[in-house]
Amino acid sequence: MIIINNNNNNQGSTGVHCSKTKVTPGHGATWVIKWVATSLLLIGVAARSSGGFQVLDMSLTAIGAAGWAWVGYKWHDRALLVVNSAALVMILGGVFRISVG
Repeated sequence: MIIINNNNNNQGSTGVHCSKTKVTPGHGATWVIKWVATSLLLIGVAARSSGGFQVLDMSLTAIGAAGWAWVGYKWHDRALLVVNSAALVMILGGVFRISVG
């Protein structure tokens, strides 16, 4: 959230004062989960790009997507919840396809 205050109380002053208010929660369970999930997603994508690590890729990205879906649920953020839940379902479908063969 950005608040812009353009009150010209000081004569001759044309400056605009901007202040930012952080809206995401600080160091709590969701903070830890979001960073662990982000790390797992990045490692999973790195495994995918290097080739030959499909099971590792899908496992890590599934856990990361589940983590971010949980964070979205706790933060009441529907966009995070929807995109990560959908990704989790798609990844689990790929895991099922690989395991059934």
